[in-house]
Amino acid sequence: MSKITDFLDKISDAAPTPIGFGATRGAKYPGLGLVVSLAKPNQDQIKKMSTVCDGFIFKAPPSKSVSDKLANPWILDGANPAEDLKTLLELGCDSLCCDLTFSATTIAEDNLGVFLKLNINMDWQQLTIINTLPVDGYIIEFNDISSQINLDQLSKIGLITHGTDKYCLLTVSNAPTAKELEALRKIGVIGIIMNGDSSDLSDIKQLKDELLAMPSPSHKKKDNPHLKSSGSVFELED
Repeated sequence: MSKITDFLDKISDAAPTPIGFGATRGAKYPGLGLVVSLAKPNQDQIKKMSTVCDGFIFKAPPSKSVSDKLANPWILDGANPAEDLKTLLELGCDSLCCDLTFSATTIAEDNLGVFLKLNINMDWQQLTIINTLPVDGYIIEFNDISSQINLDQLSKIGLITHGTDKYCLLTVSNAPTAKELEALRKIGVIGIIMNGDSSDLSDIKQLKDELLAMPSPSHKKKDNPHLKSSGSVFELED
């Protein structure tokens, strides 16, 4: 299991004691994970963001000098299927972010987590098949969320989160409010992804404070009583 999926497990189980992944022992466990995306990571960006986020997503692997000082787990987005996975592991890569063009061989590395990017307009029939793929979670690409999340947007996100037992992270353009974060968690979102290249550090810090201030969840996503997976189809529980 990767550090990132282990961290998401602890959030899902509402564990009282944090372990790793950007949180220090004794700190309050966040209501949702916070991941910062960076196109081309450098030491200055990482130094600023690492204290407020739980992990990173990089568009390109960091240099060896940067990765050696990087304590937060990181996901590589858009890795070339032919890329040397051994090299990525030596750099400290924790997980891969892929799309449906990735080869099965690339995502079969036991020491790397795998997150599949999904469009918000994914329909039910597509999702029932995709849910059988050997990935750890989904990254829901929905960057057009405005300053106020409406019910239509929530329903589209919920179609994915309630159609799977895998972890779902949501990309956002603007930091959701405290009430919106609670609504997203209630429909099954487990983490928020903010763009570190276009967001102010103060905004990311404020979002982190909101996540730490969230009350303990009253439900567990993986214990959804309404759906169960059976092979490649979902069945309603009696």
